[in-house]
Amino acid sequence: MLVSLSLLISTVTFAAETYSDHEEFCQSRSFEKCDLYLKDTLASINPYSNQWYKISSYQLDFYYDHQLFSETLKITSPLLEKSELPSVFKAQIYFYHAKALNYTGQKLQAKEVAFKTKEILKEHFDAFQDPYRIVEIANLYHVFGDPENALKLLQKTQHQFAKRQDPHFNFELYGNLAQTYIALGDLDKQALAWQNALYAANQTNDPQKIKIAYGGLAFSQKANKDFQGAYNNYLKALSIKAPKQNQASFARLQINLAEMGLALKNKKLAMDHFKKILPQSVPRLHKERYLQLQTKLQIE
Repeated sequence: MLVSLSLLISTVTFAAETYSDHEEFCQSRSFEKCDLYLKDTLASINPYSNQWYKISSYQLDFYYDHQLFSETLKITSPLLEKSELPSVFKAQIYFYHAKALNYTGQKLQAKEVAFKTKEILKEHFDAFQDPYRIVEIANLYHVFGDPENALKLLQKTQHQFAKRQDPHFNFELYGNLAQTYIALGDLDKQALAWQNALYAANQTNDPQKIKIAYGGLAFSQKANKDFQGAYNNYLKALSIKAPKQNQASFARLQINLAEMGLALKNKKLAMDHFKKILPQSVPRLHKERYLQLQTKLQIE
């Protein structure tokens, strides 16, 4: 992925709904309470027991889903040195380690780990025929600059598992398809994939997925110069209360909304959104966009 388009779109990057479900484990707990609950649970059980692997898996999902890449690496780095790990857990460790390295700027290391990750995931798919693993391999191809192979894998998976009635899987499949079409410049297919991802997200009742899908659909509408549609869907994304409403996510969406205000030739609307942004909360990848808005709106 050239500039991590998923980070431009949404509050999280796409990792497949992999080997566990921390949302179900934490139930309706807030972000802070879920974090503490996971830590307390891990502290109360024997390390490297079956239950420890299970809860560690939940914790990895939790940190990665909330873009806590440094925390993710703190867990994955020492585990990479362990020779005896359950195959599913090992695949998860390598997958998240490669992605977290990439999003923290450690590109060369990330590519090395990604190569090993693809091998592990393929072995796992061959053994268990789990389509999530193929989506993950496609995701790695896409992130590391090979959208053509990513598309082939995703289309094959889409055909092979067409009858699978699993909205979590369909969200990941169509979300990854959408991002791959972005990289390949196919705007029409990108928009259709985001519509399918949004339909699946609504079926999951997961606010984080719904927020991502609205942001992705808005991104596709922006690319197709449907600025009013993009504004409306960015606004819907902003209105959804996801488990962790951080300032970085808020800033990204307000930048998007301000840009759409200018595209709609409504400077007051753009100004209203821009003034809601705390400068220190703007993520590094979006600093340039923020400064460009500041110049266009002539704000000191």
